[in-house]
Amino acid sequence: LLAEFTSDQEVLLGIKDPATYARILVQLAADLPPADVALAMSVRAHLATRVNRIMEGNMNSLRLSRGRKFALAGASLIATVLCGGCASGPHVLSSAEDPKVTWVSGAPLSQFYPAELVKRHVEGQVVVRLTVDRVGQVTHASVVNEKPAGVGLGEAAVHAARTFRFNNTLSEPVIKTMQVKFALKD
Repeated sequence: LLAEFTSDQEVLLGIKDPATYARILVQLAADLPPADVALAMSVRAHLATRVNRIMEGNMNSLRLSRGRKFALAGASLIATVLCGGCASGPHVLSSAEDPKVTWVSGAPLSQFYPAELVKRHVEGQVVVRLTVDRVGQVTHASVVNEKPAGVGLGEAAVHAARTFRFNNTLSEPVIKTMQVKFALKD
């Protein structure tokens, strides 16, 4: 929220028209699908707070008629109601929920194991953070931790993770953390 407030202040320094900027935020929140809104603003629920804060600076201004003040307040309320039911992002699994999203399949890790590391007999493990959609496909993967660090196993794990499929019994997008182990076979 602080980052959004700071961004709002910077924008207002440039355009000097709070009403126009507030309308842009409301329109942005109303037009974007829930999955895309995360790119536009971190939390849709903050929209009403942001619009009210933006307008507070000019609410006593003679340039804003009473009707315009009510229209903006109404737009803010409508946007809050519209956005209230929108998902704010994937659900982060708790340890109790983790078994409800189980790994089913994926390409063999050997396809992703860097050849140079195999030659040098380097083994390791990578903790990856995965976004799994409601049907069990990985839509995003990133490295949380990699050992040994900086040798290429992290990138290899991310590429491998994008082939993973899960049985997502929660039927909602989730964030799951898992360990990918690169080991040489004897």
